[in-house]
Amino acid sequence: MSTATSYFSGALRLLLAGLLIVGLAACAPGPSIRDSHGGLPVPVNEMGRIYFYRAPGILMAASEAEIVVNSRKVGNLAPGTAFYRDAFPGRYEVVLANNPEEILDFTVSAGQLTFIEITSALELSGLQHSARQVENDQGHRDLMGLTLIEPTPPK
Repeated sequence: MSTATSYFSGALRLLLAGLLIVGLAACAPGPSIRDSHGGLPVPVNEMGRIYFYRAPGILMAASEAEIVVNSRKVGNLAPGTAFYRDAFPGRYEVVLANNPEEILDFTVSAGQLTFIEITSALELSGLQHSARQVENDQGHRDLMGLTLIEPTPPK
């Protein structure tokens, strides 16, 4: 084997090992909602609460979903994470930045918890994120193993 081939092979192995380490670090969980909060925080007076979450997944570990509510960016979600926003009662539209044609429309009431699951699928056009509202029981169960993160301040 020539010196150039040996060098290239070693550099390729080093690059692949580095990518593997970065990928695994991105998947390393922080404290789960169950561990750090003993459950879900409740909304403050006269407000509802919208939880956004994304299940863990190694395949899409490097991708984040940018979430826009009523034309304002509210945060990014990596796999295995969740965040919430307190919301005044009213109607809301959720759009994901890489999939603006898909709009999720729902209403929030005072004291209500709303759960929005973000999913990802690899399509011919690339990675597509989708949002769907889930029932409260399902949302509670799904959130318990996830890491609660601080959302991006509204813009």
